[in-house]
Amino acid sequence: MNQLKDLFHFSRREQSAILFLLMMVVLLLLFIGFNDRLMEKKQFSNLLSDSLIRKGTQFPDVEEKFQRDTTYKSFNSLQPERSASELTLKPFPFNPNKLPEKTWKKIGLSDRQIKTIKNYEAKGGKFYKKEDLAKIYSISQAEYQVLEPFINIPVLDSMPMGKNTSYKKLITDPIAVSEPITPIAPIALNQADSSMLITIPGISPWIAFRILKHKNALGGFVNTDQLLEVSGIDSLRKQQIAAFLILDTENIVALKINRLTFKELLQHPYFDYNHTKAVFNHRDRKGFIKTADELKTIANFNDQEMEKLKPYLSFQ
Repeated sequence: MNQLKDLFHFSRREQSAILFLLMMVVLLLLFIGFNDRLMEKKQFSNLLSDSLIRKGTQFPDVEEKFQRDTTYKSFNSLQPERSASELTLKPFPFNPNKLPEKTWKKIGLSDRQIKTIKNYEAKGGKFYKKEDLAKIYSISQAEYQVLEPFINIPVLDSMPMGKNTSYKKLITDPIAVSEPITPIAPIALNQADSSMLITIPGISPWIAFRILKHKNALGGFVNTDQLLEVSGIDSLRKQQIAAFLILDTENIVALKINRLTFKELLQHPYFDYNHTKAVFNHRDRKGFIKTADELKTIANFNDQEMEKLKPYLSFQ
């Protein structure tokens, strides 16, 4: 035992040396970790800057946005131009021909890019097909890829009009002179599955999943404004995707107030815990609820909440 004790006995000088070495090891590990993070951030910054300079494209608010969001959760460093474009641009269906400057700005183009487009139009330039927008030198390929699904060019605009062009059929054909043709057939919202929804510009797989989840919780959509209740859909995106939808309300699932269990009623998006508890307290003491007005009083719904709820109610 004494031999083992002697083996681990160190003089004060040796103890100080060991403590110094341990501190140096810890500092070295901290330095390596910090240096790796610094190099990763520097590589990310250089990759973004080099890509933007190479394309001659300005993204005025991107750097500030990334400074605020140090996690870069929505930025793919392997595709910096595409990610920067997705953060900067907020497209919706549009016809690029003679589009007002203020609309281009809403889409997210810079003043320099808009000026280039307007100069092109002033010289007689026209967009006959989607790919023509990619030829504008101030619009990068990454930006075009973001904009491309939203470009809708009417048939009339897509046909070059030379002196030998026949206008008779174009004028008399209601299909030819219609408004911009959508890239997909209109979709019945309450019958759509995820594979159908993601064909709509502006709907990612995650948003499609949330739309279907909310639809099932509601029992079906009764108006397109309910899309605003889906996480990730604001008024601009709702307006953008509603153009590709038709509303079918024939198979709305009824909310059987007097038959559902506490848990089933609470799962409906328009019923919180207090609403549900009030309904079940009334059912336990006085029996079934007979009308919407009675339900409004019992559960203390306001007028706006009641209007949203009425299409689903069943008192059988």
